Amino acid sequence: DILVDLAGHTGMTSRLPLLARRLAPVQVTYLGYPDTTGLPAMDYRFTDGIVDPEGDAEGRASERLVRFAPTAWTYQPPPDAPEPAGLPYATRGYVTFGCFNSPSKITDGMLARWGLLLAAVPGARLRLKGQGMGEAGPRARYAERFGRAGLPADRVDLIERTPDTRSHLAHYREVDIALDTFPYHGTTTTCEALWMGVPVVSLAGDRHASRVGVSLLNAIGRPQWVASTPEDYLRIARELAGDPVALADEARTLRERVRQSPLGDHAGQSRRFAAALRQCWTAWCGGRGTAPGSPG
Repeated sequence: DILVDLAGHTGMTSRLPLLARRLAPVQVTYLGYPDTTGLPAMDYRFTDGIVDPEGDAEGRASERLVRFAPTAWTYQPPPDAPEPAGLPYATRGYVTFGCFNSPSKITDGMLARWGLLLAAVPGARLRLKGQGMGEAGPRARYAERFGRAGLPADRVDLIERTPDTRSHLAHYREVDIALDTFPYHGTTTTCEALWMGVPVVSLAGDRHASRVGVSLLNAIGRPQWVASTPEDYLRIARELAGDPVALADEARTLRERVRQSPLGDHAGQSRRFAAALRQCWTAWCGGRGTAPGSPG
């Protein structure tokens, strides 16, 4: 009766040609792909009012937008996730910034922005983690890109992708402040950093892919970590780096904050999701062609 598309539609994984043939009376896209599918046969896209603001986002979607929850995501950490280890800054005496997002999201403009940040925070280091970063060829290419972007390679640590989620999360124990990518934000990586007690600085854009961090940070009550301009992004990161007492407090309390926030409200999100699906189905049964309102 209702088909929900959760795919990312990248590489060879897309099943859009099947969805275009309308496999179910009601078709919904959600979660996997941060944009419109462009398919007339896709009826609804489930989202929230922060990542897809009312009015503005409608012009970028072929689907009818259903803003079904305060934030479109919840985060379920692995049961064996390591505990946060406090503040690395406290033992090292310098700030460590980190970005564990997919390397494909790291643009040359992003590297230049991070170069300005390291220049503004004496002694700070940057840790980047991803597939290929432990191999000689990619490392040489990264060093070349760093040079062009004005990012000092001797202050950047490149970490290879780890074999399991637990060891991946453990690397956040080496990071004081996480830096979100732009214009394509992180989603899981942002949730992981927050779960490990690491603040995340994100730059808000004008569309879904560059507003995910805005939704996630608002969900945990930390809108002050969202920048509106590239200059603001640097300012927020600098101010966090300059306040080790506040950073230590966040390292102690962020996990519980996530747990108590909409990101940790799995039962509530399930109810909201089910209610939104029911409204879509009711609309189809009644022959109505308008998007359902928020189920509340």
